[in-house]
Amino acid sequence: LMNKLMNKLRNGLNDWELLLLAMFCMTMYTLAERGDRRVFIVYHSAMQLRLLGSLAVPLFTFVLVNKLRRTSNRKRFAKQLYLAAMLVGLSVTALNWLFAKAGLYYDLNAFCNGNNNYLFTFFYMVIYILLLDKLFKSRSWSIKLVAFLGIVAISIVPDRLWHFVDQTKFFHGLLDSSDFQGIAVWRDLLHLCFPNPLHAEGGLLLILLGVLLYYARDKKWQAAICAGFYLFWMLLAMNISFFHLRDLDFFLGSTIPSASLYIRFDQVYTAWAALPMLLYNGQPGRQWKWFFYAYYPLHYYLVGLFVLLMVGPFVIGQ
Repeated sequence: LMNKLMNKLRNGLNDWELLLLAMFCMTMYTLAERGDRRVFIVYHSAMQLRLLGSLAVPLFTFVLVNKLRRTSNRKRFAKQLYLAAMLVGLSVTALNWLFAKAGLYYDLNAFCNGNNNYLFTFFYMVIYILLLDKLFKSRSWSIKLVAFLGIVAISIVPDRLWHFVDQTKFFHGLLDSSDFQGIAVWRDLLHLCFPNPLHAEGGLLLILLGVLLYYARDKKWQAAICAGFYLFWMLLAMNISFFHLRDLDFFLGSTIPSASLYIRFDQVYTAWAALPMLLYNGQPGRQWKWFFYAYYPLHYYLVGLFVLLMVGPFVIGQ
């Protein structure tokens, strides 16, 4: 076993193996979220599982940008991501509604519909990269102008659209009128058509990380950028706490959507995602690209079913 492990370390990890590692970390994080205070074994290791799970997002981002670098048709790559995000969002919205009607919403639900869908964040990540490539590499000033306007448009239009919807009494009432045990079906469906990059899962900061990893020269630079990115937020959290910079904390949280999710002490553990990146060998491995798209929503239900079988249905207030 040790010989096999050493050989694997010498040969490095390909895209498929890094993807499997990221999916394992994602599952552990969901298990900690669902099983904490309910499943005895999980309760006593919930913190460790969450820290392990924090490696998932940077690893998924790393695999994504390296696949984008190699693909010959990047527009088709972006379309596949959007299609996968739509299919995941539609299926999850339908399943969550059905389980809610069966009285099992708090046990069997997936938090990857609407703005909580990481696939939409990865889609916007690819779109920003494609537009930046046009902006920096094209010799045509007209193409540069179109790319710049495209970046401005996708950064502003969806957010302003949702601001208009939420501030208009008619639309706000219409979208929230379909609530069923906390599920705004029409709102979730509209999010599928007009996902908001500013408030997508991970937000613009995760998109920024993806862009930086894409333009990094090699895996060493990618690992360094990943570690530096998360350590920066950890050091910022330390300084805000030590010097009582509450105004700065409030300013960042209100100015940069999702910034509050990053300004945390435990980001030092997320920086460990740089280690698997250094083992990357540049090979694609198995080409089961739809496996992750299916497993992403499915793992929520599998973990929920595990907890349900272990301790029974969730009771509000327990």
